Amino acid sequence: MAWLTYTATLPVPPGINQAYAAGTSARGRAVFYKRAAAKDWTDTALLSLRRQGWRTRPPTPGSRWHIQYTLRTPWRRDVDGIAKPLIDLCAEALGIDDRDLTDGGFHKERASRANEGLTVTVDVWVPESSDS
Repeated sequence: MAWLTYTATLPVPPGINQAYAAGTSARGRAVFYKRAAAKDWTDTALLSLRRQGWRTRPPTPGSRWHIQYTLRTPWRRDVDGIAKPLIDLCAEALGIDDRDLTDGGFHKERASRANEGLTVTVDVWVPESSDS
């Protein structure tokens, strides 16, 4: 059993209003979809995580994980609007299920535009395998 820790610095994702839009399906239902800005951020951030050494792990039953992030921004950004795309990104990058997220936290700092960024740390608990 062990905790695996991953840390990375990422670009700040677009705000929730710039990331998603509402529309109507062919059947007249309300739907939400990712805008191009959100897709571009996801692609860029995923590539950044790969370059910083994050690798997809095989799924392990009983895994649990938690996330901590620090947002540095000159803007009055909501930290909760960043949580969902960041959680989804980390889950995809590491091959873990976001339903196994057990804990999280954030910190926001004022920073100049030149120092804007996002630092994320993910700890993944990997239980002993049943075949040992």
